[in-house]
Amino acid sequence: MYSKNPAKPGYPTCEEIKRPKMDESYYQNNELLEKLAKDYTVSPLFERYMSEQAMKEQYSLKNNQLLACRWREYKNTAGARLRQSAQFPRVADFHFHNGYSCYKPLESITNRKTNRLSLTPEPGIDNLGSIPLPIEAYNFRPLMKTVDKATSKRTDKKIVKKNMKMTLKK
Repeated sequence: MYSKNPAKPGYPTCEEIKRPKMDESYYQNNELLEKLAKDYTVSPLFERYMSEQAMKEQYSLKNNQLLACRWREYKNTAGARLRQSAQFPRVADFHFHNGYSCYKPLESITNRKTNRLSLTPEPGIDNLGSIPLPIEAYNFRPLMKTVDKATSKRTDKKIVKKNMKMTLKK
């Protein structure tokens, strides 16, 4: 019993019930006016409180037959619906482009591929550019810094391994 209207797919028909109009006589309700007169905290917000009460009356399942019919149909077809978690856009996926805010999730830093613990020992290229080498792949030769006390000058000496002996070279 769903409507054929493509603008509102999945709405129950309930065509025999007409949508009720907002009741303007609600503002002349003496019981509510007496209740408001006793409650002094509502006085500054009288109009707002009255419209909220009118909305509660209008959209209650007791008074609104169309709403009650559609709610009944919704409950009856709850098992047949596909249940999915809602996916909301993340704020981090909005970027400025030419002065406009655009939704571009592919340009977010958090959505990029990470190279942590997956680097290869040789250089390569992926869709974002060159893949960096891991620090362990570099061949460093440590420098031993010494200070010559006689001249107070600093000299750098390389450590070279030869036949398991450590020798110093200048």
